[in-house]
Amino acid sequence: MDSRLNPYIGFTDNARPAMEFYQSVFGGTLVMNTFGEYGTEGEDADKIMHAQLETDKGYTLMGADTIAGFLFEPITGAAGGCLIPPDDYWRDVTEICRRHGILMIADEVMTGFGRTGTRWGFQHFPVEPDILYGGKGLGGGYVPMGMVAATDEIVDALRGSGFMFFTFTGADAMCAGAAAVLDVIDREHLVERSAAMGDVLADRLDAALAGHPAVVEMRGRGMFRGVELRSSGGALVASVVRECMARDLWVYPAGSGVPPVTDAVMIGAPLTISEPEVDELVDRLAAAIDAAAAHA
Repeated sequence: MDSRLNPYIGFTDNARPAMEFYQSVFGGTLVMNTFGEYGTEGEDADKIMHAQLETDKGYTLMGADTIAGFLFEPITGAAGGCLIPPDDYWRDVTEICRRHGILMIADEVMTGFGRTGTRWGFQHFPVEPDILYGGKGLGGGYVPMGMVAATDEIVDALRGSGFMFFTFTGADAMCAGAAAVLDVIDREHLVERSAAMGDVLADRLDAALAGHPAVVEMRGRGMFRGVELRSSGGALVASVVRECMARDLWVYPAGSGVPPVTDAVMIGAPLTISEPEVDELVDRLAAAIDAAAAHA
């Protein structure tokens, strides 16, 4: 199984031993790479990316025939603070995976169901996953719910294989709640609203924080926005979160504590947010960053 360096997949101390256990049982290779080093835009980033992808980094070194799938967040969430790859990153990764028969598996837990201004996060890029899984937005805060979807080719391969679901799969009340959430998303055009209000949020963040000495970069898509902060090993993030909570604002602490993104906060406001609420959100966040930076 393939994942990226410092992704949310396997991000915790508890997850990595589990991944290593499955590797020991089923064999194969756990390959880690990252588009974090390509995170800055421009010609130099593209040169680095293409140089590494052209060598099929990791796959040919470890043995592509031992790798079943490549797990990816289309836009890196908690580990990268909404880190966005260059436009052709996923096109090139997909070409390599297809060449070696490696499945593309999209982690849409954070980016799915309209969060980024499209139904799925991968739709911002020229990539078609073989499998995707999601959650969070599917439950809308009302029910704990997750899902997996796959192409017909993958599903057909599982027929008659003994593949099974588990005890709480398909719980009626949870499925009814998720179906109601999907109905509201469509009826109230929340995917389109996420795209439109995301542009408003991006403009407000730029106006308030561009050039701020504690801010490295602001990025994201739709209502999935990250503010990368000056590297501090997590201390500045913790201070910003405290200052936000003192102002009745919750932001998502992000960054892995190590490069490429050490310190960041994420904004995942409701898709129903209004423009005055966006203004209030940004005002409180800017004041919190000012206060945290003053004490850093």
